[in-house]
Amino acid sequence: MTSNSEMTKTAGPDQPHINAAEFEAQLRASMDDLMVKTRTHQDAWGLGKEVQWCLDEGSGELVLTFPDSVVSAPAQVIGKFDSDLGDWTWAWADESLPENLRADAMRVHEYGMAHGYQHLVVPTWQAEESHCWYMTALACALCEASGAYRGVSGDIQTFVIYRNAVATPLADPEPGKGTTEEDLIAVAVEEFKACPEDADQQRQVCCRYLKRGALAGLEQDELIHRLGLEAPSVLDRAGYSAELSDNVMGMLKTISDQEIFECVT
Repeated sequence: MTSNSEMTKTAGPDQPHINAAEFEAQLRASMDDLMVKTRTHQDAWGLGKEVQWCLDEGSGELVLTFPDSVVSAPAQVIGKFDSDLGDWTWAWADESLPENLRADAMRVHEYGMAHGYQHLVVPTWQAEESHCWYMTALACALCEASGAYRGVSGDIQTFVIYRNAVATPLADPEPGKGTTEEDLIAVAVEEFKACPEDADQQRQVCCRYLKRGALAGLEQDELIHRLGLEAPSVLDRAGYSAELSDNVMGMLKTISDQEIFECVT
């Protein structure tokens, strides 16, 4: 990992920092604090072992799905890293994000303006992944958040901070019966709730739902019926509109058996 002192010398804005030594010390302390918080969450509910992540932009909830639980937490986007271009973009400058997800990033921007920290006030700059973690750690400290998370979708890495994570255990199957259909439904409902505006994530949820059902010995036709045809369906329970449900059901026609087999559950 690149050190914070190297970052202020080699990456980001061309203008030097005012009080650069203070900025470096604050970055170091923020990262140390974040590492402690991260270890706490790893021990408490398995942070880092999730099988899927989603950020519900409507509710502002980060949702992490585990084999036996779902963890949700109010979240704020701090910035995004394009690993292909090597660009970090602050959330406060990303108008594609709802304002309710940019409030904490804006606080960081205001802090940067007040202290002359160029990395906090330039919208986009060349970075490495470690630089993004330092920015997120600083935001976590300044905004008194509980922890931070990086969600990966293709070349884009979304860095968020969150508060008050709540773990909801999934129902244990009856002894000797393995995973039940209701377990599968409950997981799918939570996963669909987390991605109402992301077709790619919806496709992945469909694949995982069908694969888990097959592994549990359930017929695909019945799984599809439960997904969007019966009342209430999985998509109904996830709060999807009729139009959005139709889009998901239409998507099923383009998903191959090979795609289902190769997906990670």
